[in-house]
Amino acid sequence: MNDAAAGDTESASVTVRVGRLEVDRSRTETTACEPGFYVENDGTGIPDDEKVSVLDEGDTTANDGTGFGLAIVRDSIRAHGWSIAVTDADDGGARFEITGIDRSALDDLEQP
Repeated sequence: MNDAAAGDTESASVTVRVGRLEVDRSRTETTACEPGFYVENDGTGIPDDEKVSVLDEGDTTANDGTGFGLAIVRDSIRAHGWSIAVTDADDGGARFEITGIDRSALDDLEQP
């Protein structure tokens, strides 16, 4: 996980981007072939061996973390009948792709 998320308050700031998922067959490790949206940052990313567990309750890299944050996100997404995949942003940060959303709900997501 990136330094800012891990509690390193002296690290550089992290930029977060949100956008609509476009069908991208090159991202075979994710479900980005469905309509949805992504949330990504330009931090240091999530190591491959932690991508499966990072959404689990209790999973944290911060000394004072609870491990509830991403588990709550996962549960909220599932409660809506959607899916979430953890992958890498193009610039190396973390990327969360949320799919299974009614296409009409995406019309409200403004594109840059």
